[in-house]
Amino acid sequence: MRGASLPPASPKGNSQIASLVRQWLQKPAGKVAVTPAQLKKHEKHQPESLEARMVASPYAAILASPIRQCLFYRRAFPSKLLIRFGAGYHPKTKQNWAFPTVGKPHEMTGKGYYVKLCKRVLELFGAKGHDAAFRGEVTYPLGMVHQVEKTINQQALGLFRDRFLSVPLTLVAPQRWEVAEKDYSKVERGFQCIVVVRGGRNGSESGDESGGEGKDRGESSGECCELNHKVVLGSSASSETPRIFQNVPCYDSQRFWSEEERDVICKELDITGKYMVAIGIPKHSNTVELAVALWRIGLFHS
Repeated sequence: MRGASLPPASPKGNSQIASLVRQWLQKPAGKVAVTPAQLKKHEKHQPESLEARMVASPYAAILASPIRQCLFYRRAFPSKLLIRFGAGYHPKTKQNWAFPTVGKPHEMTGKGYYVKLCKRVLELFGAKGHDAAFRGEVTYPLGMVHQVEKTINQQALGLFRDRFLSVPLTLVAPQRWEVAEKDYSKVERGFQCIVVVRGGRNGSESGDESGGEGKDRGESSGECCELNHKVVLGSSASSETPRIFQNVPCYDSQRFWSEEERDVICKELDITGKYMVAIGIPKHSNTVELAVALWRIGLFHS
């Protein structure tokens, strides 16, 4: 009927409307972050789940690292692709000097300066560009490239010596490795990488890959890292079909650790003699940091 007024709302209707208004005014609930402990549970109880694969992936860790701007390229990158420089007071010159820093983000305090982790880039940055990048606030010393190399090498060495899990490997063919049957249970999910501690990646018993006399760090032939190696679980003599893990990174430690450092590793492994020593690092969340540190050494030499 025209002109007729609506009946008054009941108390119950008013309370329902008020409840709806309150719901509309409330902020939507944010996504609940997955904690490291929850990811560890996925890794233990659901090893084939996406969460378990991500938590054990060094590449996921690299891409998930905080974004920082490179002073050389003036572009943003994940910080694992960069080397961070801190600034420290140098008492003799009474100036702030740059020095490379590594470690977890919460362990590095103060202002940081980031440059692409690449030997050629750091050489160019040291020759020209660092004055403008640091704006005169920090002195960039000579020999910084060597200092960066030494820093990342020592970080990887420390992580390798404290490694959570490792498996001896036997070279059965070029770029093809085999695991002893007693170690099968350690590598159900594959390998992060292979580290050749002694001998060349082609199986030579001497210190360099050409079969000549052993060489010290940085003088061995070949690349620091090869990405096309295979690891086999199960021998050809077995009736069961062997499991093959493809495209495992293989690092030649002669390129970044000294002979003395590699001898210490062999002593810790209780290995004597001069035959070849290669260690496989199984996929696990506790081996990700080591895998990233070794990958950064390869990045530096790329």
